[in-house]
Amino acid sequence: MYCTNCGNLLDKNGYCKNCNNKIKNNENNINNEKNISLDDKLLFSYIGNNYDKIKMGKFNVWAWFFNILYLLYRKMYLPSLIILFIMNLLSKFSYLFFNILIVVFIILLGFNFNKLYLAHAKKQIRKIKVKNSNLSENNLIEIAGKKGGTSYLGIIIFLIIWFIISTILNFIIPEVKKFDTVGDSSNGYVLKYTVPSEFIRVPIDVDNKSKTYANFSSLNAICLYEIYYNDDPFSYNGLILDTKEGYGITSELDLLAYFKNNHKYNKVTINKSVWYYKNDDTSVDYYSYDKNSEGLYQVSLSGNKRCLQYKDKIAKSLSFVSASENKK
Repeated sequence: MYCTNCGNLLDKNGYCKNCNNKIKNNENNINNEKNISLDDKLLFSYIGNNYDKIKMGKFNVWAWFFNILYLLYRKMYLPSLIILFIMNLLSKFSYLFFNILIVVFIILLGFNFNKLYLAHAKKQIRKIKVKNSNLSENNLIEIAGKKGGTSYLGIIIFLIIWFIISTILNFIIPEVKKFDTVGDSSNGYVLKYTVPSEFIRVPIDVDNKSKTYANFSSLNAICLYEIYYNDDPFSYNGLILDTKEGYGITSELDLLAYFKNNHKYNKVTINKSVWYYKNDDTSVDYYSYDKNSEGLYQVSLSGNKRCLQYKDKIAKSLSFVSASENKK
């Protein structure tokens, strides 16, 4: 006889040593057991806890809430590994698509986990029967219970292994770098910069003199990444928002003098070009005048403290390149 709670074999007194369940009506269980096929007994033993909910339920709230962790808890190690590998790969190409995919995956998993797990369990049971065809029914049921069921230890071991694998993958498959440019190519030079995968282009710009990107990973903390190019010296005052009224920046020399004399700005050399930058707790602005393209460039990152994690990656990528070189 078998426990109606976890599927393990009962002792002669109707007691389950696995979950401490006591079956009182042994005679009824004996009669019912005669009408149960071996496959059903093995399935019952393999699934264990929540057998009826998994077999009959249409939505699995545990799979929806814990997703990958619940697959690991149910010892679905290979499917978990495949899913994590695909997710890790996609996250390197498009952060926005990755987040959308996560939401869709969680919803679909909640509605389809029971079907997937039953198919998985039946497949494992077939393997158990083929591999142990010379064993008795009781032995097969015992093996099915050990192969299936649940495991917290499996989650811990798997996550440790996955951490090692993902670390190796990060070296083998580096993050895909997406580059873009801003500037007037007719002048011969443009500013080339990287766009972190977490950002997407906001189509509000009409030419190649300004571009805006946004990170919507958190709706209450949107990051903006903006690049501007201005080749009109008389409008530099408007681009540099903190200039005093009447300062009179109308040339390259005025501009450089303003940056040098303003204590808010720090000077830094990036890829052989001089940039001036100022920052606070939630934003950073870089400015540079390029003699080749005869214009002022501004690179701005703003929104919240979390946005500044991209500051170094963006800054290191800033470089002025010839328009012909950029087309290669």
